[in-house]
Amino acid sequence: MAGVRISHPTERSATYTLIDGSRPYQEPLSCVRCGRIHPFKTYHLDLDGEGFTIVSPEVWARLGRIAGNPFTLANEVAKPPPLVVGGVLSALPRIVAHEET
Repeated sequence: MAGVRISHPTERSATYTLIDGSRPYQEPLSCVRCGRIHPFKTYHLDLDGEGFTIVSPEVWARLGRIAGNPFTLANEVAKPPPLVVGGVLSALPRIVAHEET
């Protein structure tokens, strides 16, 4: 599946969380990635040192529906790197935003 490379204008080396308020978990989830409790489906967007990350077209569309979305489209990525799901990071990144849709 193709991906979309997006960039944040100011944030670097941080994690941006995107919450899907229409998809509640059966029980709140204690997140090992960011240390927060998530009552809804949450996407973690890990920004690199230049403020870029790769997301799915669906996540990019969801970001586009948020008023004041700071991200811009950089380019499409035909073969994005594989995702790591449910892994524990050795050092938790800074959490810079918490958006609800």
